[in-house]
Amino acid sequence: MARPTKQLSVTPEMRRKWLQRHEENGESAPQIAKKDGYDVRTVRKQLDLARQDRERRETRLVVLRDAMQSHYSDLCRRVAEIESALDRKSPGNIGMEDRMGAALREHLRRAPLWKNLDRWNSLQETLQQIKSNIDTRLEEEVRSDSGLKNAFSGGKMDVDGLVKVMAHQLDTGASGSPGLNVEDYFRTESTEGGPANFRYGAWFVGTGEAVQASRVKDALADFEKKIFALREYQELSETQQRLDGLKEDILEELATITLRRVVPGRCRYCPI
Repeated sequence: MARPTKQLSVTPEMRRKWLQRHEENGESAPQIAKKDGYDVRTVRKQLDLARQDRERRETRLVVLRDAMQSHYSDLCRRVAEIESALDRKSPGNIGMEDRMGAALREHLRRAPLWKNLDRWNSLQETLQQIKSNIDTRLEEEVRSDSGLKNAFSGGKMDVDGLVKVMAHQLDTGASGSPGLNVEDYFRTESTEGGPANFRYGAWFVGTGEAVQASRVKDALADFEKKIFALREYQELSETQQRLDGLKEDILEELATITLRRVVPGRCRYCPI
């Protein structure tokens, strides 16, 4: 009885080369078996294994590519949220404590973006404190202003409304935007059987006889000139200018991240 031929082991590298010879050079399984001294059944089995290995590798690559694309999309979406926060009408602190914010920090550890965002948040806190100080100062000025008191004599001055509209004027002025002007935005609303209501923009500022309207308008115009000379307004304006400059720097950094399409570095959420 003939002794069975001992089969040589087939390495993964050999298996891949057999598949390459089979697909690219057109060698059949019997030809490869004869040339390399293997049983044809072994060659056929190894060719099948090589195909399966290749399919697994290709599938992993597709899954990895899709995962990486989704990850970068998530990071760029977080960048867009920062841009949106900067452009809000009433921006405040920009938090980065969420998972994708932390991931973005890990990817860009040394980016100047983080120092600029810290400065932004610090200046926002300063800005809010200045606005609070302005409200307090405006209330004092409204209550003590003789021109306003005389204009509303016989009627009623709404201190809260006056503080709000004047704070609005200072805020828009510090932002470089045109505020309200008393000629276009002051109006008198007649009431049935009672004093007229005076409004400046969206704010109710008091009541009085309709004939007082001209006096009230003049008093408001004079009061506005006075408050723009307040120290608190200068602080507001300077802080707003610093924020505007910082915003441009941050937006430029964010645009660079977005337009690159790929965020350098790694984070704990990277697919690999």
